[in-house]
Amino acid sequence: MLTGKDCFTKDNILSGVDYVFHTAAPFMSNPSLRENDDTIRKYIEATQTLVEASVSSRVKKIVFTGSASSVVGQFPVDEPNFVY
Repeated sequence: MLTGKDCFTKDNILSGVDYVFHTAAPFMSNPSLRENDDTIRKYIEATQTLVEASVSSRVKKIVFTGSASSVVGQFPVDEPNFVY
């Protein structure tokens, strides 16, 4: 199974791709930011990997979309100075 950067670099999967639509978002499963650290870190790393692979493959445009409900879920983080 391919993971991390291998997902996008294996066989240059983004070669010839003009547009990437990034619709994924982390799903918070706990109201504590600390409990969601691993989920957030993995999401950020995956997004960074996708963007880097897109740039190296000369993708013309990357579009990010998402939904507040997919990020917030049923347990919104209620901590001072936290920004989604």
